[in-house]
Amino acid sequence: MPQSAHFSPNGDCEQIITALIGAAKRTIRILMYELTSPDLVQVLTAAARRGVDVQVIIDKREASGRDAQVLTLQKAGVPLLEDGAHAIMHSKYCIIDGATLITGSYNWTWAAEHLNAENVIISDDIPLVAAYAQNYALHLSHSAKMDAQEPQDA
Repeated sequence: MPQSAHFSPNGDCEQIITALIGAAKRTIRILMYELTSPDLVQVLTAAARRGVDVQVIIDKREASGRDAQVLTLQKAGVPLLEDGAHAIMHSKYCIIDGATLITGSYNWTWAAEHLNAENVIISDDIPLVAAYAQNYALHLSHSAKMDAQEPQDA
């Protein structure tokens, strides 16, 4: 896919992300501050079920509430990790098949698509994708696996 920019609210951000995840063949690597969109969780779960290696790192504080969408990903067997090494892990990006980057201000939430002014940038620039993949590996090295048995915080 060529480089492109997408905007919300009520743009095509979620639609383009859904299409790219739906076309993934091998791997999906996500570093996301907040991931609560039921539609995006559904397409990630479907990707994992069809054999795509999906892995998600989220901010530890955001993970502490154990949103129902996070639990849905866990139940589908998607490895979820918490990054608590920073005051806030505020990154928002996804690498698909090591070749496509989705980034921008867009959190993967209902509000990001329908209420907030946010943006998504899609790129297939190999050096740029490689830089994000290197950053993902750095965050992976200091993130901890989420315990599926942890109770929700009140």
